[in-house]
Amino acid sequence: MPAITFKTPANNVSSALQTALTNNATTVQLAPGGGAAFPNAPFYCSCEFEVMQCTSKASDTLTVIRGQDNTTASAHVVGSIVEIRNNAALWIDAYNGVNQAIVQTDTLTANITNKSALPSDTVYTGSTQSLTNKTLDLINGNNTIIGNVSPDPSQLVYQNLWNNGGFEEWAFPTSTTLAAGAPASGGRAAPFTNFWGMFGYNDSAITCTRDTANTDPSYPSNVDLQVNVNTVQANDTVGIYNANNIDFTSQDSGILGQFDILKLLNNPISVTVRAKLTSGNPQMRIRLTQHTYNGVDTSYNSAWFTLTSSYATYRWENQIVIQSTNASGLELAIDFKGVGVCVLDNVMGIIGAVGTTYRPIINTIPRPLNNLLANGGFEVWQRGAGPFTNNKTTNVVGPDRWVGQLGSPGNGVLSVTRENSNIDANSQFSAALNYTSADVNDGTPGMYYALTDMEAQYNSRIMTFSARVKAGISGVRIWGLTTGNVRVFSLAHPGDNQWHTLTVTWQYVLGQKYVGIQFTPGTGGLVYIDNCTLVAGNIPGVYVAPNQADDLARCMRYYEILGNGTGSGNPFQLSGYGGANQTWRTLFALKAWMVNTPTITKNGTWTVVNANQPTIGAGDMFFATADMQVISANTYGYAVATAAGQNITVEYNP
Repeated sequence: MPAITFKTPANNVSSALQTALTNNATTVQLAPGGGAAFPNAPFYCSCEFEVMQCTSKASDTLTVIRGQDNTTASAHVVGSIVEIRNNAALWIDAYNGVNQAIVQTDTLTANITNKSALPSDTVYTGSTQSLTNKTLDLINGNNTIIGNVSPDPSQLVYQNLWNNGGFEEWAFPTSTTLAAGAPASGGRAAPFTNFWGMFGYNDSAITCTRDTANTDPSYPSNVDLQVNVNTVQANDTVGIYNANNIDFTSQDSGILGQFDILKLLNNPISVTVRAKLTSGNPQMRIRLTQHTYNGVDTSYNSAWFTLTSSYATYRWENQIVIQSTNASGLELAIDFKGVGVCVLDNVMGIIGAVGTTYRPIINTIPRPLNNLLANGGFEVWQRGAGPFTNNKTTNVVGPDRWVGQLGSPGNGVLSVTRENSNIDANSQFSAALNYTSADVNDGTPGMYYALTDMEAQYNSRIMTFSARVKAGISGVRIWGLTTGNVRVFSLAHPGDNQWHTLTVTWQYVLGQKYVGIQFTPGTGGLVYIDNCTLVAGNIPGVYVAPNQADDLARCMRYYEILGNGTGSGNPFQLSGYGGANQTWRTLFALKAWMVNTPTITKNGTWTVVNANQPTIGAGDMFFATADMQVISANTYGYAVATAAGQNITVEYNP
C-alpha cells in the first residue's frame, strides 16, 4: 500500500494576487514578499471558493494544480486573497492515513497473535496486547493537533452584520446625488437608502441609484446599487457607508446591543462585496472604522481593487477592528476613486476570519422611528401664510412651533413665508426663509424649534435631527443645542439650489432644548426647509407625513384659535340677558390640553349689540373664559366675531 503524503498545514498565512488568474493558469503570482509566509510545498491553498494544491514554491511564485477538493477552477481578479485554510482535503488525507494505519495495525496485531510478526527465531516471553479503544491523534512537531473539525467557514451560514446589504429595502428617492463642491469645501454626507449613506469631499461627486438591471446572479436579488463616481483631486474619495453603526452607547440602533460588544472585541471581522464595472475606471476598497467614546477613530483599509466587467467577489478578511473596550461603534465604508459607473450588490460582513456567501438579515426591517417634532413637514400654519418678519429685537412664530430669529446686534431682516411651489417630494407646503439686509453682525439668522415637551424623557440621549433643505447660497446648516448653549452643526448645504438632506447628531442635555436652521451671518438669500425629523439614536429618521389631525392636535397644545371671523351662519358669539351692566362669562373647553398655563388674548374689535367689547377672564391649560357686559337691563346683548382677526387666541410658546 503506497504511503500517503500529507500536505503541509499552516496558520494565519495569506497574500494577494499580484496578477489576475485565469481559470486554466497553473502559476500563481503573489504580491511581492507574499511567498515568504507560505510553507514548503506541498500544501493546499484557497482563493475565493477554489482550492488549489501547490506542488512547488519559488519566492513569490506558486506552481499549482487547479480545482482541487471538489471545487471548480475559476478566474480571480488582482488583489484576491490567496490563503491556507482548514479545507476538507486535509481531513480526507488524514482520514485515509488513519484508515491505512488501522489496517496495518490490524495486520500487525494478527501477526503478533500468530507469532509471525517477527523473525521465526524470536522468542516470545509474554502475552500479546490488542490495540482496542485507543485514540490516535495527528499532531505536528509542536504537539498540537492539526486542523479543526469545523467545515470550511466559507460554506457556513453566518449572521450578516450589515442591515440591507442587498439594497432591497429602499424607502428613499430612487436616486440621490452629492454634487461637487468647491475644491477646498471639505466633506459632506447624506443618506440615500435604508441604513446606507454616501459621502464626498471637495469637488468630487457621487450619485447612488436604485437599479434592477444589473443584479447579482450568484444570489437571488431584485435590486442592486448603481454608483456614479467622479473624483477630481488625487487624494479625494467618495463612497458609501452603512449607517447601521453598532452603537455600544445606546440600544436605539444597530443589530448588536451594548451587551454584545464582546462578540467583536479582539475578534476578526470579514467583509465580502459583490461588484462589477459598468463604465469608466473607478477603483474600490473596503474600510472598517472603530469609533470610541473619546472621539478617536481608527480606520483599517483594504487595498484598492480594480473592478472587472463581470460580477466578482471582493474580500477583506480576518481584520481585528474592535480592539478597545472604549469602542462606541463600528462603521463599514466602501470607498471609490476615479471616474465611471459600477454596481454593487450583496454586501456581507461576519464575525470570523473567512468571508462567506451573502445572507440577508431575516426579519429585521427597521422599525419606524418616532418623529419627535410636531409640524416637521410645515403643513400647519394657524397664524396664516405670512410673511412673518423678524429683526434683531423681534422673534416671530410663523409655521406652528417654529420661531424666526436674527440675533443682535446686526440689522438684517428674516422673512418666513408659507411656500407651495418649492417643496420636497410628497409635500404640500415648505417654509421659505428670505434673509435680506444681511449683516455680518447678525447673531444667529435662521429659525428654531423648542423641544419643551420632551426634555426629561430624553436627557443625555443621543439625538439626530434631519431636514430637507434647498438653497442657492452656501453655508446654510442645521443644528442641535448641547452643553454650554453650544450649537452642534451639520455639514453645510452646497448652495446648488437643489434639495439635500442635512443631518446632525449630538447629545441632548436637559435645558438645551432647541434645534434649528441657520444662515451664515452676512450671507443673505432664499432658503427652503421641509420634512424635518428628530429621532432618538444616531440613525437619521426617514420623514413620513403624519396624520394631519394628529399633527394639528400636537400643534394646538401650544396655540389654538377660538373663532376667527367665521361670519354669518356660523358666528363665534358671546351673549347674555339680564340687568344693566351685568357681566356674562362664557367658558370654552380647549380642543387640546396646553403644555403649560397659556396666554389668552382677545383680538380685534368685535361687533357688539347692547354690550361692551369682550374681555378675557380666567383660564388654564384646559379651558379659557371670556366676559361680556350687557349695557341695558332686560335686553338681550351679544358680541360676535364677524371678520378676520376677530378671535381669541390661546398660546404657550416658550
